[in-house]
Amino acid sequence: MYMPRRDIEEMRLQPAALIAVRVQGDSMEPMLSAGDSIVVNLLDKTPTHKGIFAVNFKGQACVKQLLHRGGQWYLHSMNADHETVNVRSGECEIVGRVVYQPGRRLVRVE
Repeated sequence: MYMPRRDIEEMRLQPAALIAVRVQGDSMEPMLSAGDSIVVNLLDKTPTHKGIFAVNFKGQACVKQLLHRGGQWYLHSMNADHETVNVRSGECEIVGRVVYQPGRRLVRVE
């Protein structure tokens, strides 16, 4: 998948730590739809409130928004037809942060 060099440089990403993934399912619609391609930064595994991450939750690969409420982390789907799930220790592993979708950066450059 093509990602402009300018975006890689401005977001200070390391190309060797980026993977392209194809979205499956409708849980992140309307932001991400089934078949969309996204880029995941494998070096960014620090959870952030409202960040979009690729995660392994109970052995299932998924892309979700992380929410931090009341001292706990939740996996949130943009599609209201899917539940927000409380993440408990040992059940969830962050694979990396979703940083790019063709034509759009998904993280802010600071």
